[in-house]
Amino acid sequence: MNPSSALQSTAEDFLESLEQTPGAALAELVNLVLRACGCNDSVNSDEVLDYDGVVDALDNFTEGLKLVSFLPLFSSDTLFI
Repeated sequence: MNPSSALQSTAEDFLESLEQTPGAALAELVNLVLRACGCNDSVNSDEVLDYDGVVDALDNFTEGLKLVSFLPLFSSDTLFI
């Protein structure tokens, strides 16, 4: 995603992509949310459309995040100062 592009055109591009290749577009959106949560896992276009495997995928993401140690964005604990 280009930070200098207009939000309107970016949204329109996503909606166009969603119409043409729904699996790939949804995978891109899910991966964006995962990255925003600090998760380095990702899904592909097949996994994002596997509605029966959603619970297992979420369990895998949760377990993966439990193993990650990182500094929080904000903490008054002296450990992070």
